[in-house]
Amino acid sequence: MMSKSNTATDVIRKTREIAAVRERLIASELSVAEKGWVNTSQEAMLDRFKERATSNGDI
Repeated sequence: MMSKSNTATDVIRKTREIAAVRERLIASELSVAEKGWVNTSQEAMLDRFKERATSNGDI
């Protein structure tokens, strides 16, 4: 059984890890929005994935 101190420390560590991941996700979303990397519709992307998979013999 963990002590209250160890439990609190673990919760704080995990909270910081989650915050760091959240910050990276937000930064990535903003970067994509600013740079306009995604200009293709979902349908067009799916078609390209299917074409690539078919040509590779995956499907």
